[in-house]
Amino acid sequence: MDTPVGKIRCSMGKGDQGVVFMRKRSAWTAAEDDILKNYFKIHGAHQWKEVEKMTGLKRSGKSCWLRWKDHLQPGLNKAKLSEEEKELINRLQAQYSNKWSTIASQV
Repeated sequence: MDTPVGKIRCSMGKGDQGVVFMRKRSAWTAAEDDILKNYFKIHGAHQWKEVEKMTGLKRSGKSCWLRWKDHLQPGLNKAKLSEEEKELINRLQAQYSNKWSTIASQV
């Protein structure tokens, strides 16, 4: 099957028996997000290496962990910062330079 160059991006991995399989390297879909949310509702947010086997997602455990941590985790606040918060961050950065863990603990 002919596909345009750059249209499909995949990474290679090896399964338990040394079988080579393809993993997706594209944007996450809403269906994949739902599968991941349902998995963690049942099993909890651990055993990242098992996610790929248990869900059938063609994503690595690390990719699933990053998606969960950065986008799907309950209670994650992705709202825009208020002007007061921006001023506080700027003041703390002037005080602590680029020590972001220290700055984040005070915001």
